[in-house]
Amino acid sequence: MVTVTAYDAPLTAVRDNVENLAVALAIWEYRREPDAHARRCANDVMDAVDAAVRELHQVRQRLIGEIRASDDAAAARADRLLERPGRGGP
Repeated sequence: MVTVTAYDAPLTAVRDNVENLAVALAIWEYRREPDAHARRCANDVMDAVDAAVRELHQVRQRLIGEIRASDDAAAARADRLLERPGRGGP
């Protein structure tokens, strides 16, 4: 059974965009001027980089929210433990 997480879609998009970079960059690097195809590949590289960065920002934002929620929950548990009689609380 495969578990699908909220990170799967953005990470798949990042992988897809990065995989497309190598070929398009190679075409751009070995162009012979004038080369309209190589120029389109350069645009494709920029689009792929932009899309990957966008997806990575989404992963980052989600992770930040999860980290904050986890830290808040841990702090609340610690506060409850400290409030128990005989545990250093009042």
